[in-house]
Amino acid sequence: MRTPSCIFPPLPSQPIKSLDERLAEADAVCQDDPPLRRQIKKVIRKSAATECGEIAYDQPIKQPKISDIQKLVARHFGVNIMYLISHRRTANVALPRIIAMYLCAQLTTRTTTEISRHFDDRDHTTILNAVRKITRLLETDKRLVEEIAALRGMLEL
Repeated sequence: MRTPSCIFPPLPSQPIKSLDERLAEADAVCQDDPPLRRQIKKVIRKSAATECGEIAYDQPIKQPKISDIQKLVARHFGVNIMYLISHRRTANVALPRIIAMYLCAQLTTRTTTEISRHFDDRDHTTILNAVRKITRLLETDKRLVEEIAALRGMLEL
């Protein structure tokens, strides 16, 4: 049985085959061995994802923890994390808190109820309201857009 060339990266002088061409070649070469065909297709897809600079499809995407988001936002805005989590309503704490809630909702797969537990057991609708408010503010406040983009960038490192 010959080894399909589609699983090896092409030499620079060869044209790069599309994903469909590679998968079709694997089907043709490995007709008689379905387990081998599945394994080769998996390698081809990973190779294609790597060539494109994408994350391989079977690798879990890392998500920041809610506590990491809270710490980062508190440090970024110079607020004590206990104030960020507390029920204080002062302006210097309220905006960073809703930004943290917004980022938690956007960057994690946690439910609003789970997120609210990390913010002194608030009601889940508080998280929904924070997301709505920040979404509205992002439409008009360029400075806020830049700050949230910077925070996202720091979290994705």
